[in-house]
Amino acid sequence: MTSHAKIFEAGGVLLAAVLMMTSGSYEAVHAQEVSELLVQSFAKSKDVVNAMKEFDAAYGNVLTENGWVDAGGVVDVSARRAELKDGYYIQQFGAEYKNKNAGREAPVADAVGALSDPSVILQIYYIQENPHPLGSKHQLDKGDDKSVYSQVHEKYHPGIRRFLEAQGLYDVFLYRLDGQNLYTCFKELDFTRSVYDPTLSSSSLAEVVKASADAGDKNFTKLAEMRPYLYSYQLPASFVSAPIFDGDQKIGVLVFQLPPGL
Repeated sequence: MTSHAKIFEAGGVLLAAVLMMTSGSYEAVHAQEVSELLVQSFAKSKDVVNAMKEFDAAYGNVLTENGWVDAGGVVDVSARRAELKDGYYIQQFGAEYKNKNAGREAPVADAVGALSDPSVILQIYYIQENPHPLGSKHQLDKGDDKSVYSQVHEKYHPGIRRFLEAQGLYDVFLYRLDGQNLYTCFKELDFTRSVYDPTLSSSSLAEVVKASADAGDKNFTKLAEMRPYLYSYQLPASFVSAPIFDGDQKIGVLVFQLPPGL
């Protein structure tokens, strides 16, 4: 096991253990308090800080490193954007959304259009072309591309995934201070999507990201109430966040999506 994997498994208080012992409202409050301590602790860990910096540095180079910028500096991913919309958002996500929402159409017709060009390419490599089935996309350690981003992903993702599973979390996110997502563990359609995207801007996720991005206190945490969440097929979702500091410089936001029912 690499040192990068170990740091994500070193939590002193396990949320999963608390959840196994809880049943009433008092215990649920306790589990929420533990989640706040957990996100605060891991936002301060050296490997989370390094992961944040490395994902941030790599994100903007995805297009160039994968040959999507021509000699004139022009980027055209329109064909892949249309492919992502029709092939994944409508057919795969849309079909599962219908199954879980009494036949209602998923409100994602314009969701692909809101993605940045690097995000389109990353969603293709890590979601659409991911060989693992829906619900298991997080099993992919490295996208089939040439980017430094995918090298960074391969370096940190296995440890984050083991941490997520050990703690009983639903998902783990890294955000820039401007609200741009750089990483999610579970690889739903919020992966590389800004919280200022119209499909997310009023969500509990956006609430906690914005709060921690604005916070000046290294010990700050923000827990949002459980509400239906689009990219988890409208299942109730709650999120907790903490700012990530590199020394005295705030560099990002760590978010946990808590398991349903907490």
